[in-house]
Amino acid sequence: MSGVKLPPTKDWDRTGRGIPDVSAVGVNFEIVTGGRVGGVSGTSASTPAVAGIFALVNDALLSKEKKAVGFANPFIYANQHAFRDIQKGFNDGGGVPIFKSGFYATKGWDPVTGVGTPNYAKLKAAAMLAQE
Repeated sequence: MSGVKLPPTKDWDRTGRGIPDVSAVGVNFEIVTGGRVGGVSGTSASTPAVAGIFALVNDALLSKEKKAVGFANPFIYANQHAFRDIQKGFNDGGGVPIFKSGFYATKGWDPVTGVGTPNYAKLKAAAMLAQE
């Protein structure tokens, strides 16, 4: 992340594991709960969307009598070309007033968007190729 402005080091842990691994736009997803239609945004929308993409990849693999992806992290980092690298934008520390500054997206992995947004067609192709 050379050259990327970082928030004050007191506001984050440099010794922990970097997160997220991947990202997806999660804004105004329509949901139905208890018969009522509502909306959800953020991690509550993007996490199930990404899980759904990986479920479709696994379904494609299993339909060809191949093994499912399983623990996805090694596959994700070995196939970063199958993700759209988000290089602009930032988070605002979750909107918490004491976190006045957040992290910025940059080329490659970053603490805002991980390796990027999954591309189903590229992920499926990479998963199929990995088992040939």
